[in-house]
Amino acid sequence: MIRINLEQQRVDEIQAQIRAGRSFAPIAPALNDEPADELEAKLPGRLAEEIAYVQQLIESIGDELIVEPVILQHHAGALQKFDAANQILSHISSILSASDRVGAAERVGMKDLRSRLLRG
Repeated sequence: MIRINLEQQRVDEIQAQIRAGRSFAPIAPALNDEPADELEAKLPGRLAEEIAYVQQLIESIGDELIVEPVILQHHAGALQKFDAANQILSHISSILSASDRVGAAERVGMKDLRSRLLRG
């Protein structure tokens, strides 16, 4: 259980770095022969890290594009889609790294996403 808490702490730190606008790249440790149950426990946190990394990449692309007035003028709708995708990835990353994933999904601020995630 301590390992899972450490993994959760690492995911939380990565998300805090991203929210603070600091650069982040996923950790790429050497492959090992972890037991399948340990890998199963760590996989949601690792997926959350990768999603957070993709979120950072999309945000960086959007930030680069919005400084160009012509692109902003001609592609405002596409840039809004970048922003929506970025928000969705942020929520998914947070849910995957939460100890209470259902509770985290219930707290998602985007109504459409929350409805899709909690549908019956």
